[in-house]
Amino acid sequence: MKDSEIDDLLRSASEPISLPDSFRRGVWQRIEAAELARPSAAEWLRTPLRWLLQPWAGAVSVAAAVAIGLGLGAIFPSGSRDAEANYFRSINPFETHEAR
Repeated sequence: MKDSEIDDLLRSASEPISLPDSFRRGVWQRIEAAELARPSAAEWLRTPLRWLLQPWAGAVSVAAAVAIGLGLGAIFPSGSRDAEANYFRSINPFETHEAR
């Protein structure tokens, strides 16, 4: 079906509805009120930045970063326990290094 045929079918299937003028005016008033109530993009970005610039938020962020770092360091330790022995083995000229 073409668009014009669908349009004709829809027009013939329904009766024209007349709405009072106050309905249309009320709809536009609600739309305008919603647009005024919605914050702008700049204001939306400023709100989290204000929160982050508070001294307590900075202290909490630093404490959280330290706690996460300590936790990850405990879970995934770097290096081996006998790092000194490994170092001496790596510089020993008499040590044979075999391909693994």
